[in-house]
Amino acid sequence: MSVTGLRERKKAATSRAISDAALRLALDRGPAAVTVDDIAAAANVSARTVFNYFGTKEAAILGIDPERRRNLLERVEARPASEPPLTALRAGLGDAGDGANAVTWRTRARLARDHPQQLQSAYIASFIALEDDLTGALGRRLGIDPDIDPYPRLVVAAAIAALRVATDHAIANQLITDLDAIVGQGFAALAAGLPAPFQTAR
Repeated sequence: MSVTGLRERKKAATSRAISDAALRLALDRGPAAVTVDDIAAAANVSARTVFNYFGTKEAAILGIDPERRRNLLERVEARPASEPPLTALRAGLGDAGDGANAVTWRTRARLARDHPQQLQSAYIASFIALEDDLTGALGRRLGIDPDIDPYPRLVVAAAIAALRVATDHAIANQLITDLDAIVGQGFAALAAGLPAPFQTAR
């Protein structure tokens, strides 16, 4: 393994250790009772190192591991060229990681809902950052510059909205274990042009 490759793996491991520690402490104590020093001690790093990876305590609690996000973007770009953009995004997001990663994502979403004053801003910011990254990936996949043609951002914004709404709905209705199916329903509705739901006659 190259020196660069080893360095990147160490950085990814440190980032994961920090975010895992932050999430664990937030679950145990509640986000308001957790400090950056607490996170640093639990992750066995300095407070300065925490800030090197995450700008705020809240970002650490809800942080998306850079390596996992990079893998997601690579999956989207690697989808077949003939595949519709929404299908490619759904496949990339649907394969976002193993079962443990999916559980972590659901846990963070629930924390953001349960502690909106502490975490909602960071939660929304994480979606905005994901939207920016996916817009670039989809633009490269389509050969379209998002700064010139808004199409890639429009598609990604719709996909992110479907993901966010599905997550919020699943949490609110205690259907979190069915999240993947609910996300799929949202993407299917988008692909169909958002037809009005069937209304039974009264």
